[in-house]
Amino acid sequence: MFKFGQIPARSLESFGVAGLLGEDCHVYYESLFSSKHIGRFSDLLSAQLKQAQTDELRLRALLLFSFFEAYLGKTKNREPIVVECGVDEEKIAVGVSFLIREPLDFDKLGERVSSKQTTNQMETLLVQLTSSANKVIVRNKKNSKRIEVISILGISGKVSADDLVQPGTVEVVVFDKPEETPSVKEYTELGDLDYPALLKEETSSETTVMQPEAGAPEAKTIVRQTDVSSTDESVVVAGGQA
Repeated sequence: MFKFGQIPARSLESFGVAGLLGEDCHVYYESLFSSKHIGRFSDLLSAQLKQAQTDELRLRALLLFSFFEAYLGKTKNREPIVVECGVDEEKIAVGVSFLIREPLDFDKLGERVSSKQTTNQMETLLVQLTSSANKVIVRNKKNSKRIEVISILGISGKVSADDLVQPGTVEVVVFDKPEETPSVKEYTELGDLDYPALLKEETSSETTVMQPEAGAPEAKTIVRQTDVSSTDESVVVAGGQA
């Protein structure tokens, strides 16, 4: 039975990340027909979730491995990959839903992933997901090709340290009929967001006057511009070269 953090799962046997998050969660979603949008999707999510103080590198790793999992296993028709990323007070859930190309053996799947005794590429990618996620849920409606892979990432300071340091595990949930997806506080389609505005680089300017030594040329004013989103700095010198 799935358990992670203090907020209990509301529905294991339903599709969508909402069932694993609290009722006040915010879910972002997008349907992707091509892998060329993966970078843009990751950038938008990272920008949106900055306030949640997430581990951005781990979040991007989960998104990347989830996309690989879906594109490797999906059928070759034009059915899109549905991607969701939900966040509540203590955790983030990244989910991909798609029609699988070949049947997946769900029997003892979690054991094979934990022991790294995998039998195909999809199982190997699940191993990669568990290296970045705290929990991985694999859902399937019995006798159907619909599969969903959800990775859970705890937010530091919101989830106990014991939960965060536990090695990632895979839990398989197979059901006859999916339950109704629980309600959420808000759904947002990423395609509706202002991409340039979200990713706009913020800069801060600091002006320093360097006093000349006796007999030296006039003072130079140095404007130091720092990109607050990185460690890079650029220096512009007024009245001479630095």
